[in-house]
Amino acid sequence: MAEAGSPGAQHHGEARVVCVGLATLDVVQYARRLPAAGDKATSEASWVGAGGPAANAAATIGLLGGPVTLIAPVGDDRVGQLARADLERAGVDVVVPAAWADVPTTVSSAWVDLADGDRAVLSTDAAAATAPETPADGEAALADDVAAVLLDGSLPRLSLAVADAARRRGVGVVLDGGSWKPVLAELLPLVDHAICAARFAFPDAADQSVADRLTRLAATVGDLAAITDGGRPVAYRRTGAAGGAGGLIAPPQPPRVVDTLGAGDVLHGAFAHHLAQCRREPVDALAAAIADAAASVAHRGPRAWAA
Repeated sequence: MAEAGSPGAQHHGEARVVCVGLATLDVVQYARRLPAAGDKATSEASWVGAGGPAANAAATIGLLGGPVTLIAPVGDDRVGQLARADLERAGVDVVVPAAWADVPTTVSSAWVDLADGDRAVLSTDAAAATAPETPADGEAALADDVAAVLLDGSLPRLSLAVADAARRRGVGVVLDGGSWKPVLAELLPLVDHAICAARFAFPDAADQSVADRLTRLAATVGDLAAITDGGRPVAYRRTGAAGGAGGLIAPPQPPRVVDTLGAGDVLHGAFAHHLAQCRREPVDALAAAIADAAASVAHRGPRAWAA
């Protein structure tokens, strides 16, 4: 078995992952404090590159050596050109439907605290809000070599169409469940593997415990439900034939935490890679992805760890 995060992991054929969702241009400043109102502060470093859940996941897959396509509203503006160039350097094939060519690419600004690697993000989220939904042809998004799709739920109509087409083909569907979105009421039953953040909550039960949320997720998705919580152990539960099996996976402790921005996206992309392209069992793929995400926080930016 290849080590988590190893670009030399063995792939079976040319299994491709298709990621559908949000792409941004991230402008990240690394500093020890935020300036007060009317004040200025000096950062010690900066990073500019593509961000967003689906985009970072796709870049992770590409850096791990897997064929990957990203379908996202990356415009033809200068911002979009910078984001696309970064993704292509990571090995991502970027597909932008013609209807999105004139959509302004989302810009996110982030501050990473050099003391502990924690981050704060401010984003326009313009592309997700204004991108016109394309004709919902999920089959057109799935070439013959596609082994899995990864969705962040930010493009509802296209996500549903792709998930439905994948389900009919027997292609695995992975959900990055950062937070609840209305489309998830329809999308979750089409999902095989849901990896959700600690803030994820069903709208009719916002005060549910992690255990209760995990139970409900596992009753809805096809195979694996998991809830992440930063650097804490990841809770998971299997469904289907392995129903009831579950537990906690503790992440390896990095020598230091430098930058947590994008770590969850790394986990989702690495999971899809290890599951579909290295053909690991879901729990093994999850453990490998957790290790990759833990490795990523020891470096500045969401790419350097895999270099």
